[in-house]
Amino acid sequence: MIFCKLKTGVLFVFMVTIIACNPKAKEVKSTTIDIIAGTYTNKESEGIYLLSLDTITGEIATKGLLAKTNNPSYLDFSADKSIVYAINEDGKGPESKGGGVSSFIWDSKNKTLTTQSHQLTQGDHPCYVSLNPNTTYLSAANYSGGNITLFKLGEEGQILPNPEIRNHSGQGADSTRQKAPHAHCSLWNPSGNQLYAVDLGIDQVLSYQFNEATGALGQGKTAFELEGGSGPRHLVFHPTKKMAFVVNELNNRVQSLKYGDDSSELTLIDEQVSLPEGYTETSYIGHVEISSNGKYLYVSNRGHNSIAVLSVSESGMLQLIDTFPVKGDWPRFFTLSPNGKHLLVANQRSNNIVVFQIDAATGKLLDIEKEVTLDTPVHLLFP
Repeated sequence: MIFCKLKTGVLFVFMVTIIACNPKAKEVKSTTIDIIAGTYTNKESEGIYLLSLDTITGEIATKGLLAKTNNPSYLDFSADKSIVYAINEDGKGPESKGGGVSSFIWDSKNKTLTTQSHQLTQGDHPCYVSLNPNTTYLSAANYSGGNITLFKLGEEGQILPNPEIRNHSGQGADSTRQKAPHAHCSLWNPSGNQLYAVDLGIDQVLSYQFNEATGALGQGKTAFELEGGSGPRHLVFHPTKKMAFVVNELNNRVQSLKYGDDSSELTLIDEQVSLPEGYTETSYIGHVEISSNGKYLYVSNRGHNSIAVLSVSESGMLQLIDTFPVKGDWPRFFTLSPNGKHLLVANQRSNNIVVFQIDAATGKLLDIEKEVTLDTPVHLLFP
């Protein structure tokens, strides 16, 4: 018995030594990835926070405050994921010079954000920031200002002063919400030669010709005119087809659009409501995303407190599959995980972020009982 124990012990040590010395031994790769969260800071939140997500189990956790900054309600990354750009959704007042946009250097190894630059957006309450495909220019949409601004980025990604400004004009049919322009989204097309601005206040999607080589931004043209009182909010492009999708906050409609190579005009393909039939209570669309294969469109409903899942046909026809409760209140924003397996909802009023699993075959959402608490979450960004 003693001899057997000795042999077993020697064999065990020998095997461990071989594995430890073998340079080809595979390391176990972590399944956890980072999430950067933007919040409103009018309550307990202080700015931008770090979270983590297990891409296999959907487990989510908070890791702490990354940067103190006012109302970072919308975020974007540089192409190389080294810089985070954050809207500061402020208006002019005793303690504020107005809306702004900030850049932070992201250290993925040490999990830190370091302030790099800040500029005023020349309009109150900016609510959207985006970068052109080569991340050489940045655009911000100013909701209360009713305009968009275009900033050039420096060699190190910093936001340079003296932006181009394009003011919108007009009003919409809703006497309460559409007394003036309210730019809610500014987003480049995939080729980067058109900057689209979605204006909730005047029921229009405008387009601006853009020349990256010179930085020249053309004057706005109406790319798509919506029915009065629609209140267009956000726009997303199809991953492979010449299609775009606009969601309307005030009438809860989702529209599929097509566009050509040489034209900025958007033409209606189809339209569907994001709410279940028979629902008559107050609700407002919040955000829209599309699956990486272009087959499913996801839309958040604030009030109904759900995510609507719509199918997208090859020709762009839409069909509402179902709506799924978000297990919280006021889903202002949501996003899909990089591997497309999970959908994460930021519930602004209930202070929670909920993770759902996506059924790849149907696009439907499955409740996996994973969530975390964060004060007033309104944006989620994956590096």
